[in-house]
Amino acid sequence: MSEIGGPSPPDLPGAPPSWIGGEPPPLPQIAEQHPLPGVPWRWWEAFAVFALTLVTSGLLAVGVAAVFGGDLQKAMAVVVFEVTLGAWAILWLKVRFGAGPSALGFRSDQIRRDIGFGLGIGLLGWVVSTLVVGNIVVRVVERLSRGPVTEPDQLDYANPSALVLTITAIGVIVIAPIAEEIFFRGFVFRGFRRDVGFVVAAVASGALFMMAHLPFWIIFPSIFTLGLFLAWALERRASLIPCIVAHALFNSAGFAAYMLTLNS
Repeated sequence: MSEIGGPSPPDLPGAPPSWIGGEPPPLPQIAEQHPLPGVPWRWWEAFAVFALTLVTSGLLAVGVAAVFGGDLQKAMAVVVFEVTLGAWAILWLKVRFGAGPSALGFRSDQIRRDIGFGLGIGLLGWVVSTLVVGNIVVRVVERLSRGPVTEPDQLDYANPSALVLTITAIGVIVIAPIAEEIFFRGFVFRGFRRDVGFVVAAVASGALFMMAHLPFWIIFPSIFTLGLFLAWALERRASLIPCIVAHALFNSAGFAAYMLTLNS
């Protein structure tokens, strides 16, 4: 037995912990660190998933064109592509590795904190990538071209109806953030992160995220910057929830700006 105030003897094997009946020791702050677990897939498998998406969505687009026309066809084609992208990423992992959506990051230990974190990253990402980086790019291009720069119309609708705008809003604000975060952060970034450090993984996945927005090259720096913010959100919280929330907020701002042009 130890003297009063002296050091306590170590716990014997099979004996109850020495703090039973008293205060337990503090738990490690796992929720604050959120380490990213390893993944079984490699980054280059994302190219196979994207190729399958292009082929499948292209075939489905033929059916969409046979049923719909005009602006409605364009809106439905975007939705079909995004759904196909997310579905192929999930199916690839299920078939090859027997992994479910949680392997991509569909998990959250603290859902409210993840949502709040995502809102903060979305707002910060929009300010930096659009107001700062975007304006710098426009000024540089205007100086080099000696003329005004017109912002690209990514939606390219002739005369969108209420139905077209509703489908577009759902696709842009809900479906696209989920599908693209599944692929670019859950699949691509984590595939790179398995083999390289955060900076290289973030830059590589951000570059692919940027290239996916062809042919709107004028927004490449903004999209790349946003991709860095989203990669950091996943690294920090080990969950796709903040990434999806941030992406949705970013797209909401863009869609709101588009709606303002229709009313002006």
